[in-house]
Amino acid sequence: MLRLIREKATGWVAVVIVGLLIITFALWGINSYFGQGGEISAATINGVDITMRSYQQTFYNLRQQMQNIFKTTMTQAEEKLVKDEALRKLVEAELLNQVTADIGLRVSDRAVGESIKNLRPFQGENGFDRDIYEKSIANAGMTPVSFEQQMRLDMLSEQLQGAIAASVFVTSEETLRIASLKGQKRDIDYVILNTDSYREAISVSDEEIRQYYEDHLQQYLELEQVKIAFIDLDIDKLAEKVVVTDDDLLAYYENNKAKYETEEQRQVQQLYVKVAKDASEKELDDARGKVESLRELVLSGKSFEQIVDEHANDPGPLFEYSEHGFVARGILPAGIDEILFAGKEADVSETIKTDKGFHIIKIGKIKGGSSNTFESLHADLDRDYRHQQAGNEFFEQADKLTSLAYEHPDTLDLAAEAIGAEIHESEFFSRNSEKQDITSESKIITASFSEDVMLNGNNSEAIELGDNRVIILRVIDQTPEKRKPLETVRNEVVDAVHARKASEKTNEIGQEIIKQLQAGTDPGQVAADNGFEWTYAEGVTREDVNVARSVVRVAFSLGIPDAGHPVAGGTSLGTGGYAIVSVRGATNPVPEDIKEEDSKTTHQQLLQRTADSEWSYFINDIRDKADIRISADPIQGSSD
Repeated sequence: MLRLIREKATGWVAVVIVGLLIITFALWGINSYFGQGGEISAATINGVDITMRSYQQTFYNLRQQMQNIFKTTMTQAEEKLVKDEALRKLVEAELLNQVTADIGLRVSDRAVGESIKNLRPFQGENGFDRDIYEKSIANAGMTPVSFEQQMRLDMLSEQLQGAIAASVFVTSEETLRIASLKGQKRDIDYVILNTDSYREAISVSDEEIRQYYEDHLQQYLELEQVKIAFIDLDIDKLAEKVVVTDDDLLAYYENNKAKYETEEQRQVQQLYVKVAKDASEKELDDARGKVESLRELVLSGKSFEQIVDEHANDPGPLFEYSEHGFVARGILPAGIDEILFAGKEADVSETIKTDKGFHIIKIGKIKGGSSNTFESLHADLDRDYRHQQAGNEFFEQADKLTSLAYEHPDTLDLAAEAIGAEIHESEFFSRNSEKQDITSESKIITASFSEDVMLNGNNSEAIELGDNRVIILRVIDQTPEKRKPLETVRNEVVDAVHARKASEKTNEIGQEIIKQLQAGTDPGQVAADNGFEWTYAEGVTREDVNVARSVVRVAFSLGIPDAGHPVAGGTSLGTGGYAIVSVRGATNPVPEDIKEEDSKTTHQQLLQRTADSEWSYFINDIRDKADIRISADPIQGSSD
């Protein structure tokens, strides 16, 4: 984070260690371990400061999570919402921290330790792995002490929330009433009128096109664009320049043998026919014959994949195909395993009989074991040695690059000259860039359109693309958002006007049909006159997933039909169409008809909903009573 670097000026390493630790607990208590004396305050809660550092970290983490989820960059308006959410989380976290301290809630060290040991991100092959734990929290910029404090605070919050949840109750009358509503059913006829039937008959005038364009200018804007200059520091590029000799690789191999000494593993493909344990002699002969015919095809030069594509539907017993990556001894059935590890690469076996059926296998690549020689590992050794040698240079250059980019925020020239790097330039791109280059990366887009880089003209923070690639960029040119001329978007506007007019016509016809039904016209006659067919659905519930939600909502909003007199209604759809619903019958269970299991399920759902509501009320109450002071636009202010 460039703003953090400007406050502390500790170089690039201080930035890259602050990664994202994906874990399930809330971001509460974060201020307690990010707090530093003398830092700028983003907010003050009952006299306790929330530091700018904690606010920035929470904001950046939330923004990154949202971008990972939606696979797109954010607009400035969306970033404002994330800023507000980050501050809201921190304020509530500090309020909860203060409340739990005031009422004396406690969590033992042992309970904290057990909770940490059960967290999935810290599990290795044999359960909790301390190395994974320590590396993970270090990558998040935390120490075991600060992380355990975070866990303690989260568990205290759960205690408090649990206490509130335990205090709520729901009466049996309320449970039965809600269960009765959930048990209601409707017998309906419905039709969804779409706009396609009416679009061809609709004409659009030039005046309608012009007016629609003027009324919807926001839809026809060319987004603001930027052009960036950037330095791309990539360990792969540095590794290409490393001079390597066989003596270097041999020495590296001898010093790292343990890394390459792996158990022998082999790839294998398999074609087989399954047979039952009680298969007859004829079934066994047919299966064996099928596999032997498949083997002949393999020996004739066909691949296993070709055989599956071309012969899967041939007469005779069905055969199956499987492919395994590198497998060690003992993984496959004994008969297959023995042949697999006795042959050599590309061998095709004879027909193998196991208790599952008949098989043929083809041996793929072999690695590990006796094949692990210096010569066979040469390519891997060359790659690993180059990266090891380039590693130190990469971190030194990255630290120098970021420090100089911070110290001279209005230029990349000095940083590029210091590390001997080229300054690249992009074409113009927008927030929705889909170019097949660096400008399609969400991190690059976010940085390029950030306030600090685009508006304030500063170099960006160090942007990590993968583990061993760092980008620093700056905006060198930009074009503002502007209106697209009508002549360039005319076809889009015409389509939009067509869609709107077709939707209006569809809604008009739908409402006329409903009037006919309400007047007592026979539904079959209405359908025939208007050229559609009814869809019939019996016993539709409020949570029915087999009927469109819009139809279900209309059905349960209408009254109860009298005998022989359906009730009808409709609704406009987001697609432009119109849904018409006729309710023929209704079932409203009385409390005595509610099953005990349904009553229990409803009771638990109501308890959970009530507990959630009480928790929200509690949070709002302590917030209303607190002395909360928020700095104006603290993220922007911190970059000054």
